[in-house]
Amino acid sequence: KPINAIDTVGVNSSLPEHSQLSAKPSVTENTPLSQSTPAGNLKSRFAAMGVLVAAIFGTLSTKLWSMQVMEASAYEAESEENRYTTVFKPAPRGLIFDADGVPLVENRVALTVLADPDVADNRTVVQRLSALLGVPHNVIRQRIQDASSGAQSQRVVVSDARMRDVAFIAEHADAFPGVTHEERTIRVYPYGALAAHVLGYASTVTAEGIEAAREGRALELGDVVGQAGVELAYDDLLAGDHGQRKVMADAQGNIVQLISETQATKGSDIYLTIKAPVQYVCDTALAKLIAPENATLGTGTGTAGAAVVMNAKDGAILAMASYPTYSPTTFVGGINENIWSIYRDDEHHPMVNRAIQGLYPAASTYKAFTGLAALEYGFADTSRSWDCTGEWDGWDTGDIQKCWKHSGHGTLDFRGGIVNSCDVVFYDIAYHFFENRGNVGETAMQDYIKRYRFGELTGIELSGEEAGLVPTPEWKAEYFRDYPEDAAWRGGDSTNMVIGQGYVLTTPLQVACAYGALATGNIMKPH
Repeated sequence: KPINAIDTVGVNSSLPEHSQLSAKPSVTENTPLSQSTPAGNLKSRFAAMGVLVAAIFGTLSTKLWSMQVMEASAYEAESEENRYTTVFKPAPRGLIFDADGVPLVENRVALTVLADPDVADNRTVVQRLSALLGVPHNVIRQRIQDASSGAQSQRVVVSDARMRDVAFIAEHADAFPGVTHEERTIRVYPYGALAAHVLGYASTVTAEGIEAAREGRALELGDVVGQAGVELAYDDLLAGDHGQRKVMADAQGNIVQLISETQATKGSDIYLTIKAPVQYVCDTALAKLIAPENATLGTGTGTAGAAVVMNAKDGAILAMASYPTYSPTTFVGGINENIWSIYRDDEHHPMVNRAIQGLYPAASTYKAFTGLAALEYGFADTSRSWDCTGEWDGWDTGDIQKCWKHSGHGTLDFRGGIVNSCDVVFYDIAYHFFENRGNVGETAMQDYIKRYRFGELTGIELSGEEAGLVPTPEWKAEYFRDYPEDAAWRGGDSTNMVIGQGYVLTTPLQVACAYGALATGNIMKPH
């Protein structure tokens, strides 16, 4: 209604008379209330707010209907997946035997103390475990907090616990809530470093190892996998199949019920071609030769060596030794950082299997093959003879090359050159190959040597094998591409190569395979 005046509504005002309100109406009877009064403005705002609220609740209702009706099955499946969790249990690895059934790698049952993830938050239990097991409490907590084996998996506190400690935990279960134990297997190498480079070692897989695993190989964090040697080469067979525990977990990830359990299946056993007694002879002979005094390098002949014994008829390796060596046992349960730094950084490289990874000049072992090349191309025969004075200068350059016997061998036929390993005889053979390269080809001698598979991998199952090198003019030009003055193939390169020197590189296993071919007429793939 129109307002003409504002009075005191029956209450006396404390204001002076001249300050009491007495206003004329600012709204005429013809002015619509909704367009000019405060009440009219509020009404329009409430209407806009109602529309906004209706829109918000409409959107929420639509989303709720979509989640509860349209996507109900998907959310139910995810809920079930979160509710039930499968925890994997590691499987015992298969054993490794020599050819006659002598166990070279076994398993030993070890007591493993485990804890539920929430034990890490129980300070009292952590301190009790620390006092009992002799492990710092912060280390105990870190191990329990380590979720690398899965969120609901029990965490390994100690992998090889004493029986009396495990018995104490079992007898005082109320003092160690969430702590249990179980029997697990760990690797045992009963003969220490015997055949260490052949057997290799196994250790816990890393996240990078899982990502690099071949397709179809199921690996879980905490699994023990082969890292070198036979343990790596036949890891798929040795590994076995995981055990599984299906459990129900609450919202915090704590296990509340065991639904089902499947026991792990042990991996397959493997029998090698290695003969343990022969391997022992090789290992001990190298040690006595190289480090006879308290296993100290430098007290014998040289600082490193290798030995290979192969059945030439079928390529079976009966022994493969490398020195300096190491003990695979040091990797069981995780290697000490100090020991690993020694293995990794030591200048003598004990982790290197020199039988397949060591690259050496072939030296006079090459003469059997370069000599056959000479017979093949007519640069040597049974009627020809040579006069060895201990020196040779076939190109009359004044650059004399000496025989290993500086006093000379005298007059020799080809057989005498082989028997005495006379360098002069082979210098002359190389001279004819170099001078006749226009007729027989620049790489005639190299091509013949490669028939015996020098310069290529033998194909043995062990990883890390090196191919060696049979040098050629093409190789030298590429190798010295930044030094043109040294890139040309010269006569001296041929005379060096013919006696297995210069740029020639080979592995002990390659030499064994090549000589097996000389003995039988067949080049066998070693295994």
